[in-house]
Amino acid sequence: MLLALTILLLSSPAPSAGDRLFCSHASGKYKQNSTYMSNLRSLTDRLIGDAARLHSATGASGESPDRVYGAVLCRGDSTGPDCARRLREALGGNDACALHRDVAIYSELYQLRFSDQDFLSAFSNSPEWVDITNPNPVPPAATARFDKLVTQLLSALADTAARRPDRFAAGEAPWSWSREKTEHKVYGLVQCTLDMPPELCRSCLDGILAERRQKIGSDKMGGAIFGARCTLRYEMDLKFFNSTSNRILPLHSELNPKISDFGMARIFPSDATQATASRVVGTYGYMAPEYASDGLLSIKSDVFSFGVLLLEIITGKRSSGFQHRGEFYNLLEYAWELWKDRRWNEFTDQSFGDEYKPRELMKCLTVALLCVQEKATDRPTMPDVVVMLSNDGVTLAEPRRPAYTYMRLDVSVNVTALYSRNEITITSTDGR
Repeated sequence: MLLALTILLLSSPAPSAGDRLFCSHASGKYKQNSTYMSNLRSLTDRLIGDAARLHSATGASGESPDRVYGAVLCRGDSTGPDCARRLREALGGNDACALHRDVAIYSELYQLRFSDQDFLSAFSNSPEWVDITNPNPVPPAATARFDKLVTQLLSALADTAARRPDRFAAGEAPWSWSREKTEHKVYGLVQCTLDMPPELCRSCLDGILAERRQKIGSDKMGGAIFGARCTLRYEMDLKFFNSTSNRILPLHSELNPKISDFGMARIFPSDATQATASRVVGTYGYMAPEYASDGLLSIKSDVFSFGVLLLEIITGKRSSGFQHRGEFYNLLEYAWELWKDRRWNEFTDQSFGDEYKPRELMKCLTVALLCVQEKATDRPTMPDVVVMLSNDGVTLAEPRRPAYTYMRLDVSVNVTALYSRNEITITSTDGR
């Protein structure tokens, strides 16, 4: 596996069609068998291994003046082996940039950059590659509407990606030449490297979103902007991403998620613009506090219920069993107090014995507590939960004190939620 890397940036053939090379001459070149080349080999091997698991990786190796900085990014719908293979092929096949200290190679499926300059700490997205993938224009009379739709779709995806631990989102929106009949779809995708905090990911995506009109054009049917830290792409009538194993989240007209799963579709019809329930429906002990007390629903309501269920699995006891037990008011407070005091092992179901990994169980407990946060805005989405539980490289946030759901409820409380028939969707895609 390391053999291909020993001729890193030295061998042929040239990159495949569609790749874009950036070779900076500012930093000069390094010598074969030098300390810099050794650091480069070590870093590329490590980053490719991490990217095969997490779709992106950043890091540095060595000491100045031979220190190497690197960032690699594979598209979020790719598989781990395919990601690693493409990155190795790109690194082993760019004779045009041989021995350059600052090199970037971009394609529609991956981006990578290695440099002797620290572009990581500033979260620099340079260099950027603008690719007009479909230069055909929409009719002049429809340009303004098309531009608005693309902007709304990519902006909604950017907001979603910035909030998700995997920093990736893809989706689609209906489009027609007239306002009367939907004939086409516009597909979009955005992504940041995994290490970017939410606000910096959104800032990076906002930056390339702002460049889209000038560098691609408002009327072009397809385009992409690729960078070392974040990317975007959109296409009309070309579904360029893989949605075989994705989770599709319906959105209303303002590109916010609908409330439509875990049985709530029986209460709120999909074609309704507003619906009211005459009573709270659900299992007490699992309902989110904002729903149980005020009848407020969101996609975070079921996240809360999942968090309670996960706590029950870990401890092996029902939530209701902790309602008046000892000094703890309920299961949530019991879990919180033990987690806070680092006594989480006391929360574990003793029937597990030694058949579990403490690190994995600690992660499950942390995720469960994040799901049962008092404020809905502090809870992750279900796609976030899946990413956190299935990836070891994701840094988990520190949970705050959770909500307490046991309270007297007026079961006649009215529940009101807003809906729309807009067909715009966001797709959160998991690589297989």
